[in-house]
Amino acid sequence: MKAIFNFFDATSQEYLHKELWELLKAALSANCWTFMNEPGTVLNVKSELEHLMEAFHLLLTTKEENDGEVILAIYKAGSAEQIQKERDEFYQLYDVLNEHRGRIKRLTKAEIANPYFAIKAMFLHYDLEEWKERLSEWVEYALSKATLMDVINESLFLDVEHLEKMLDVAYLMNKEKGKSYSRDGDILEQLVLELNHDTRQPLTIKLLKGFISFVETVPPARLSRNLRKIFMDYLNFNIGFQAFDIKEILFDLEQLFDLLDMAIKETRDWEREEDNDEN
Repeated sequence: MKAIFNFFDATSQEYLHKELWELLKAALSANCWTFMNEPGTVLNVKSELEHLMEAFHLLLTTKEENDGEVILAIYKAGSAEQIQKERDEFYQLYDVLNEHRGRIKRLTKAEIANPYFAIKAMFLHYDLEEWKERLSEWVEYALSKATLMDVINESLFLDVEHLEKMLDVAYLMNKEKGKSYSRDGDILEQLVLELNHDTRQPLTIKLLKGFISFVETVPPARLSRNLRKIFMDYLNFNIGFQAFDIKEILFDLEQLFDLLDMAIKETRDWEREEDNDEN
């Protein structure tokens, strides 16, 4: 779940919807990625989608280990049951769009009630590694003048539908996170009130949660080390020249490093993924 919440801290559902279609347009036409002078942007889109896939795969695996397999109602293509199912979903579309103000674009009412239906269908379509291979293929075509149209097949449309449903599910789960925060709102508000007694400027719950999320995501020791390296490199390549506001820069950095040193001490017992990787 943390990967899903971090995704919404760093970007947005609407952004990924847009960039997903930009990726497909670039892959399907002779026109390359819109920001060819910044190819890293398409790699970032790929990375964000892969992180969500990995998070959903882990959620589904955990769900099925604890509660048993998620069972989908699968009908034969072209059968009366399948046609009726698609007709019902089509009629529900406007209700879903209105209820969620257009933020949910692909999920059915059944999938909104149980998002694991959409996650299960996604990984029945492809397994996790196949999804990553498909994304890599799209990126390769998007960054070249070759076009995916030469090798396109009917599954492409289903691929896009599953990816858009994945973004819809991420949005729903992020909304549930917001509800959880609202349930704990009294505790957070009390904490902010107490902190504000000792500060000259008012703190907010959003700022407090943002700082906590930042410290959880970026190890203070690593950030402190990297910033010091960057600053020393700057001084090394600017020997004999100092910015006119060097005193202000030094003061700001000193305050930042003091804060990071405190964060290092206070988070020393935190278990981080990179620590496990080193072991």
